[in-house]
Amino acid sequence: MGPFYRLALGAVLAATLLAPLPAAASRRPISFAQGLGPAAEAPLVSSTNAEELEDRYIVVLKDAGTDGNAHHDWQETFVPDFTEQGREAREMVRASIEWNGIARSHINHIYTGSFRGYAGRFEPDVVERIRRSHEVAYVERDQVVHVDYLQRNAPWGLSRISHRAIGFGTFNKYPYDDRAGGNVTVYVVDTGINIGHVDFEGRARWGSTIPVGDDDRDGNGHGTHCAGTIAGKRYGVAKKASVVAVKVLRSNGSGTMSDVIKGVEYVGEKHSEEVRIAKSRGEKHRGSVANMSLGGGRSRTLDRVINAVRLALGHKPKKRRNKKRRPGR
Repeated sequence: MGPFYRLALGAVLAATLLAPLPAAASRRPISFAQGLGPAAEAPLVSSTNAEELEDRYIVVLKDAGTDGNAHHDWQETFVPDFTEQGREAREMVRASIEWNGIARSHINHIYTGSFRGYAGRFEPDVVERIRRSHEVAYVERDQVVHVDYLQRNAPWGLSRISHRAIGFGTFNKYPYDDRAGGNVTVYVVDTGINIGHVDFEGRARWGSTIPVGDDDRDGNGHGTHCAGTIAGKRYGVAKKASVVAVKVLRSNGSGTMSDVIKGVEYVGEKHSEEVRIAKSRGEKHRGSVANMSLGGGRSRTLDRVINAVRLALGHKPKKRRNKKRRPGR
């Protein structure tokens, strides 16, 4: 079994749509006419710990201004889809898809938030053509992601997080601020949430269902369990927080890495909207949090998305050597 991702993030990156693009005459021209060749072949990345999906890949493009360095610093920039940079990024992704002759029906997601790229199902000859494109940084094999199963009836509970030592008078007590979590949004990136559960007191809502064709409900229970631990009336830590369901895993508790990455980008899109709305009203935004409790193999692309989230929120490492830290490990 691969490493688990246990993440509590403050807002994640911009989502994008496969909608028609506006004319790009006024923007920087994008050209894929540099040619193809073995010397330009991009790496094919995989993990020894991953359960890989046949013919499923995540393609990561270089920055539009790259000089050929595949390890550019695009991951340091949060680019919402509604900005000029975001529209230009989306155009670049679409140009790559068209240049490589990929059918639109084979594309599951396109990404323009913390990186430029797309994911889908590609035949081996198409993958080789993609890798020979000078605009591609690397190609990553898509993989299975699953829920991080938890021990039930664990001996330590809420009382332990509020006391340094447990005694007869404290083992069953949890002192907390009754305003804890008020006006804070928590995005639960998981199997969904039972938003009608009485413990959420109307503070739960549905955000997005990423897996194509899946229902807007938690058919597994893991996401609801996590949301209850975060903000439930009886067992939650922040009992006034609002929780939003971002479903990236199906009812069997399994899904794909490309869907997880898209879910993370969705969270960032919504967080960015919340910040803009608050500023337009002259209000202070109290913040957003994203939680994932998922297991799977390592993913270079997910790592860079999560690290971009840290930087977007201002969580900059004190020493540059910590910049490459992989979340959840």
